[in-house]
Amino acid sequence: MIQKRTVAKVTVIEAHALEQTEARARVKALGEKLQEKYPVEATWISDWEARIERTGVKAKLWVEKNAVRIDVELSFLLAPLRAKIEARLSKELKNCLTSTKST
Repeated sequence: MIQKRTVAKVTVIEAHALEQTEARARVKALGEKLQEKYPVEATWISDWEARIERTGVKAKLWVEKNAVRIDVELSFLLAPLRAKIEARLSKELKNCLTSTKST
């Protein structure tokens, strides 16, 4: 019997005071910037929801009226980096949602 290895899960919720469309535009711009830096694939599956994938990572992102939420599942091999990944996601989201102009 093959057992699935437990994955590490990360949830980041970053509040914002932006119009939902502005928050989405900023998050989308951040995603494009990160795609240049990391081999990730982001697909918007609705106006307010995106799916993000790369080897060892699966995530869903929601742009809500007052917050952006991202739920991430990390593979067994990336689990030791959980805290670092969570901190980086939180920092990037906060910077993009609180800057005075779109990124």
